This record gives sequence, structure tokens and C-alpha cells, in this order.
Amino acid sequence: MKKSIFLAALCLMNVVLMAQDYELRVLTFEDEDAQFSEYTLDYAGATITTWSDLIDDPQYGGPLTYADYMSAAYHWYDEGNTELAHTFPDNYAYCFWGGGHAISNYWGEGWSDEDRDIHIAKYYGEDYVAENAGNDAMLGWFNLQMMVPVQPHSGDNFAVHYGYKDFFTYIENLPEISFEDGKKRVIDHMYVINTNYTLNQLYNGVKSEAGNSFGGNWDGLTDNAWLKIVAYSFDDVDADAYATPKDSVEFYLVKGKKVVTDWQKWDLSSLGEVAKVRFNFLYSNEMGGKYGFTIPGYFAYDDVAVRFPKEVKEPIVAEYTETACDSYTWNDTTYTESGDYTVTLQTIQGRDSIVTLHLTINQSATAEETVTTCGSYTWNGETYTQSGDYVFNTTTVAGCDSVVTLHLTINQSATTEENIVTCDSYEWNGVVYTESGDYVFNTTTISGCDSVVTLHLTILPEAIVENEELVLCPSELPYEWYGQSLTKAGSYTATEQYTGMECDSVIHELTLNVYVQTLPASVTLPIVRAGEAINVEAPTAEINAHIAADSWYAPNAVVAWYIQSNDTWSELTEEAVQAGISNIVLKYAVNSDCGSLESEVMNISVTTTAIENTQGNATQIYKIIHNGQLLIIRDGKIYNTMGQSLNNF
Repeated sequence: MKKSIFLAALCLMNVVLMAQDYELRVLTFEDEDAQFSEYTLDYAGATITTWSDLIDDPQYGGPLTYADYMSAAYHWYDEGNTELAHTFPDNYAYCFWGGGHAISNYWGEGWSDEDRDIHIAKYYGEDYVAENAGNDAMLGWFNLQMMVPVQPHSGDNFAVHYGYKDFFTYIENLPEISFEDGKKRVIDHMYVINTNYTLNQLYNGVKSEAGNSFGGNWDGLTDNAWLKIVAYSFDDVDADAYATPKDSVEFYLVKGKKVVTDWQKWDLSSLGEVAKVRFNFLYSNEMGGKYGFTIPGYFAYDDVAVRFPKEVKEPIVAEYTETACDSYTWNDTTYTESGDYTVTLQTIQGRDSIVTLHLTINQSATAEETVTTCGSYTWNGETYTQSGDYVFNTTTVAGCDSVVTLHLTINQSATTEENIVTCDSYEWNGVVYTESGDYVFNTTTISGCDSVVTLHLTILPEAIVENEELVLCPSELPYEWYGQSLTKAGSYTATEQYTGMECDSVIHELTLNVYVQTLPASVTLPIVRAGEAINVEAPTAEINAHIAADSWYAPNAVVAWYIQSNDTWSELTEEAVQAGISNIVLKYAVNSDCGSLESEVMNISVTTTAIENTQGNATQIYKIIHNGQLLIIRDGKIYNTMGQSLNNF
């Protein structure tokens, strides 16, 4: 029953939503609703960012509504909301007294028939009232133009209309509100009220001495009095003052002695879609005279509602089928039983979405097993070696959890090991083994579990021969080997027995070689002449020849020469012998992997004479060019320019 009522209500709500295919946007004139950009409203340099920035002096002389020859017309625009806009018509230099709609926030503190005269009069100021006591005519003309008798319909601000056109008025333009973007929309309604200025005239009348003077001569409202405002609609936002309106709708501000002193809703929806609306006053005969309309053409309005289309769509209907185990959470509700469940949601766009869940709940299963075994137990693919409770999760045929618990007791098997090293053979548990290896004997414990004994057996052979070759440097001798001190190359043998065993010996055989490291008995010393480089190429070649003559010479042998200067030895470089030196001290060293051997110190005399192309009594010297080389022949011997003797060329 409840479900049926809910569905019926849902259907009714859907019908209502389908019928209302628009939303209302309201022009409130409140600062918090201001959606226009800075400088959208601009008056001769004034910055307008809120509706309150448009509020001017309620009487004559305000800089916005009564400015002289304004460079920019008074203009407001409800940007981003209703799109309604207004500009003063081009009468009297775009001033309020030429007709227009201005923003105000001036209102009285109450209204009643008993105190309305006082209520109207008190806003002139006590001094002014005292000075004009008895002069009722003055009380009508200078009352505040932009004041209403009660607070605004909503918020703090409202708008005031001034302007009319009758048989006498030469003002051609009527105040209007229009859509800034030029589009046509339905203005649903607005709230209207008389201003204090108008009320003052209505209640007090106009008392002039001449009946044909401006305002006539009357004492206030009669039963036949009436005053109404008329709204004229236009399809074209640019329709001029002479254009014929499409339609109109009226509202009575005065009917007999019934006067609007509180905000009243004025339905404008019958005008349909409009681009703009103009407002005028129509009045009874007693409110007109020789010079036309005698009542101030003012009314105030607030909270103008405009229809904007909205997209209203049928609800989205969806169904889902779900199967779950034990419970299912859907839209923050947990269900434990199978059934059909419906929820109404709303999309981001505000569209209803009716979703039905067809739910099947399957129950989970549980089971237990108890097992006692030895060593290990394999259960559902897992091997367990310790006692404990183990859980296995699986699924039933319906796909729900199936939880099986194993209560397992593991009795441990016994394992021991033996290590045996012996000769020839070994008997163990009635079996004789003659080869090394690991042997297992299986039995059982008191609890019936396996008892495994493993024998690690080593059978030693009768004899083992180990051969070894070794090459040493002389400095590494003597070499200690199995109790022997070896001092020279040769073949050696040592015998070793297993400790604590009576098995046959192990024989070690060694072939020992020793690297040779000697220097040649003598080398040919170089000839050194003053001013020439010391050439040790020839003696170095002799040393290298000596090293190469023995294949067992220490590896990586390198020859280095050293020269003594001021009792200091330094490696010899290609330097010339200094002038004045008569003797040079040299030595060389052979460096190898087995160490370094140094020669004895060698003293070499420096020859101070050079070979010149001169001829004496006993010496013949010639200079020749052979293959681009200068050669010197002296006493039949050939030398190069360095003084080195050449055997042939």
C-alpha cells in the first residue's frame, strides 16, 4: 500500500514538472544579486558596481537622476540574471523629470488613515511644516518623489517609475523596461505600490483658487475616482514612441477611496513574450484638468519575475540485476535478503532517475577438519610442518565464500646423522660398505613417526699421488716443503699419512725450477765527448743479449741506467755532458719480477776534443756525404758527426 502511494505521488510530481517548463528569475535590485560587470553602468566617470551605487537624492538635484546634459544616459542592466534594462528617454537631457525608472531605498515607517497626513508631512521636516502651516498646497508639491509608505517588497532597494502621456503632455517618450539582448521573454509579474508623493496628492487634493489652473480644484478622493497603470508590450526592442503596441494589461492604484498602500502583485504574463514594455497612467475625470493629468505620475515596483525556459525531461528509468553473498550495499543501504529495491535519484541536470535493483542474496558456507599426522601435512596445495589452525577460503557453487578450518597436530619425525672416516670397509646396521657415500636407515619413533638415521661414510684409498710444479725466484729460496728446506732446482718427493689412520700413505711429488738472475761479466762502455749526449745503446744491447741467452732468466727484465751527480744517483736521460766535467760515473740495473740487480760503478773519462776537418803531420781527415749523411774519415776509420765509429756504410 505504501509503495502504491509513493508511486502515485511520484507520478503526480512528474506531471507537475512536465507542465512547468520554465524557471523564474527575479530582478530584486539588491546588491547581492548584482551580476553586472564593473563599468557596465557608467555615468560621467562614476563607477557603478552595485545597485546601491545607482541610488540618488530622493528630491531634486541628485547628480545621477537630475544631472545637466549628462554625457551618458542613466542606464541599468540586470546582466546575467533577467537581462532587463532601462535607460532614461531622451527628454530634458536624459533626466528623471523627463521620465524614467530610478533606483531607490527610501520608505516610511507605517501607514494608517489616522496618521497618514502626519506621515506624509513629517518628511518635509518640522521647520518646513511649521512655516507652511495651513498652506496645504505646499504639502503636495515638494514631498519626496522616491519614497514608498512601507519597506521594500524584499531586501533594501526598489525602482520608481515617473512619466506619463496625456492630451496635454508634450513628452513623447514613455518610460520602459526592455531585454538588453533583444530576445523576447515572458515577464511573469512584478510587485507595485503608490509612492508617498502620489499618496499626498490623492489624499489631500489640490486646492488652487482657480479651477482651471494646473491640478484643478478638488479636495481628495471620491467614490468615482480611479487611477491605473497600463503596461504596453512590443515585439521589437527598437520600437519607437509612435509604434503600436501588441497588447496591454492594467492595474488599479486607486479605485474609489481604496488606495494601494502596500505591495501588490501585478500579473503581466498575459502579455506573452515581449521584447519591451512601456508604462503609462490612465485616470478618472476628477484627476484631470485643463492642463491634463493632475496627480504625480509615480509608482514603485520591485521583484520583477521573468520566465526562462528550462529543459524538463522524463525520468530516467533503469533496472539492475545483482547477485551477492550474505549482503549487498546500495545507495548507502545494506541489504541481507533477496528482493526488488527501488530508489529515486537526481542527475546533475536535475533530472529524476528511478533505479530498480533486482537482488539475489546467496549465503556463505563454513566447515571444519581435525588431522593428526607426522612431519608435515599437505592440504589444498599447501604443506604445513607445524601444529595449528589453518583456514582455506574457496567459493560455493553459487560463488559465495566457503571457509574451511583445519585443526592440525604435527608429530615430529626423528632425524640423526653420523660421520665416519675409515679404511677399506665399514659395517653399519648389518650391511658392509666398501665405498664412500651417504647411507640412510629408516625406523619409527614411539609415536609412530619416521626415524631416519643418515651415515656420511668416507672410505680412504690405498695410495694417493699428488704432482706439483713450481718456479721460484732465487730470493724465495730456501723453500719449505713438507718438512724439507729446498735450496735449488730439482725433483723432490714427500710421504704423508692420514692423521690417526692406519691407511696407506699419500705421496707428494714436486718439480722445482729456479729463475736465473745474473749480470754480464763486462760491457763495452760508451765513448763520451764534451757537449754530446751519453749513448748507452750499445752496452744496453749487450746486457739484453746476456738476458736473452738464458730461457730461465727472471721474467720482465728491463735495463735502466743511472748517473751520479753531487753524490746523488738519478736515472740517465738524453743529456749532454756539461762543460768542464772530465769524468762521468755510471751504473746500470736489471729490474725483473724477481727483484733488481745493480752493476758496479763505472767511471768514464770525457773526451774534450772533437773531430775537426783538419790535417796534421800524421793525421788525414776527410768529410763525405753518403746517402744524405755527413761522414768523417780519419786515418782510414769512419765516424759519424757524433764521433761514433762506423764499421761499414
